[in-house]
Amino acid sequence: MNKLIIVLGLLALTLSCKGRDEDLTRDEDLTRGEIIKLIAVKDSLNLRGVNLANVDLHLLDFTGANLTGADLKGANLANVDLSGADLSGANLSYADLYNADLYNADLSYADLSYAYLPFAILTLANLSNANLKGADFTGANLTGADLKGANLSNVDLDKLYTTGADLTGVKGYVKKP
Repeated sequence: MNKLIIVLGLLALTLSCKGRDEDLTRDEDLTRGEIIKLIAVKDSLNLRGVNLANVDLHLLDFTGANLTGADLKGANLANVDLSGADLSGANLSYADLYNADLYNADLSYADLSYAYLPFAILTLANLSNANLKGADFTGANLTGADLKGANLSNVDLDKLYTTGADLTGVKGYVKKP
């Protein structure tokens, strides 16, 4: 009986998303439970423009998800898999991305000001024109990342893995002697 209720609940959530740009549209507020249900029934997530500000999403798998323009301000994204995800234009300011996997993620034009990214994997990530002001990248891996035109004010990248990273035209970054 419980399995039937869970299946019917997932089916209802899936059907409620139909006709709304396949998944969710701008300014919808979701809970952690609703996100978990969506992940369970979808091969790829379209969470474009969704409001997930201050939501606890740690340990979830958003591989390849479309989070373009999403509001993730202050969200707990610790240990989350966002590899290959599209976060272009997303608001991730003050978000906790501790040990997050952002391999090959698109974070162009995203706001990551004052985000917490220790030990995050940003290998081959697109951070072009992103606002990274005051972000904490302690121990993060930015190997091969595209940081063209990014705002790096108050960011210390000197002790990070930045081999092959493109720092062309970055703002506010001063390499220490």
